This record gives sequence, C-alpha cells and structure tokens, in this order.
Amino acid sequence: MGSKLHIICITSRASSLRANILRSGYVYDIKMIKASRMPAGREVRIGELEAIIRMCRDDKHEATAWRDIAVVGLLYICGLRRFEVASVDIEQLSLDDSRIAIIGKGDKERYAYLDPGCKTAVERWLTYRQSEEGPLFLPVNKGGVVQFTGRVSDQTIYNIIKKRQKQAKVQSCSPHDFRRSFGTELLRQGIDLPTVQRLMGHADPATTARYDVRQWEEDKAATRGLHLPVGGLD
Repeated sequence: MGSKLHIICITSRASSLRANILRSGYVYDIKMIKASRMPAGREVRIGELEAIIRMCRDDKHEATAWRDIAVVGLLYICGLRRFEVASVDIEQLSLDDSRIAIIGKGDKERYAYLDPGCKTAVERWLTYRQSEEGPLFLPVNKGGVVQFTGRVSDQTIYNIIKKRQKQAKVQSCSPHDFRRSFGTELLRQGIDLPTVQRLMGHADPATTARYDVRQWEEDKAATRGLHLPVGGLD
C-alpha cells in the first residue's frame, strides 16, 4: 500500500472534504488552519463621538441625556459588549476607584475602568436613578421619567446608539463599533496584546489580535509613493 499523506486545509469550511479524505484511509491527518479576517464593523472617530455626545446633551430631558452619555461611555471607554452594559448592576460599581466589575462571556469576571468624563456621566445618571442597588440602566419614558420596571435590554442599548447616531448625522455605527474602537486604539497606542485581551474579555488572544490595524495602516502608508499617471487624459 502506498504511503499516507499529510494534508493542510487552509479554512474550516473544508471540514466536509477533510472527513471524506480521512475515510479513504490514505491520509493520516489533516490540519485545519483558520484564515484571519478583520473584525466586523468600523472605528468610531473622535469627531463622530463628540457629535453623538452633543446629541445626548441636547436632549430636553436630563435623565435621558445622562443615561445615554453613560451608555456611550461604557461602550467606548470601557470597551464593553452591549449585553454587558445592560447587565451592569450598581453594586458592581466602585466609583472611588473609577472601576466596574464586569461579568462577561462564560461568566468570567474582569474589571473595566472609567475615565473622568465617563465617571461624571455615570454619577450624573445616578442622581436620576435614585437607588443604591439593582440594574444600573433603567428605561426612561418619553416624558423623561425613569421607569423602575427592570433593567434595559441589550436591544435598548443598540437602539440608543442608533438613535443618537442618526441625530448626529454620522456614518452608521453600532454598539460593537465602539468596542472595536476601544481595542483598536489601545493597540495603536502600543498597549501589549495580553493587556488588551484582558480588558476586552477575550478568551483567545487571536481574537484580540484581529483588532490590531497597525499593519494595514503601515501597508497603506507604504503605497503612497505609487501614482497612476492619468492626468490630462480625457
């Protein structure tokens, strides 16, 4: 009998092919190599962030304004997933340390840290929240009255961002885009991968590495000296 082969498949989409080949008996192993792709979504630029915050500040109801600013802060400054924002309880806050204990995927706990602006937004929202326990974020009705009927849902977090994005007339963005901006900017500033992984709550460092766009920015810069001579053509 001929010797068996060792085959490497470049994508997990070849799993059915892998099974068929292995059944043939002529192959002893097939290693699956997953392709690397950029994370979904886009970065939210600082000018867009400022425009979104302005729309929140311009809300005629202070409770709604500060709640929404605090939501944006936890997405952008803390890099939280939208379900994590919706799940935060007041008891998880340690404002003296500018810190929040987050329960993420797989019931894993980590800490997120507030900058002065985000801390201010949370504190201002709490003056309308008027409680020292329970869900951090509650619904606010159209009249600006806080509804003590239970926490907001992750869909509500999504709706808040879409509403403010449209009011600000900036390019479409989602809660995840703020989280992506968080990870990408930290890596761009030279923060090491394990630290960013820990702050984002990723189980696999390869997931965090996908947020590192420095190589793409370097690639773009490398091509700036190339020009197609189309000037003067009809």
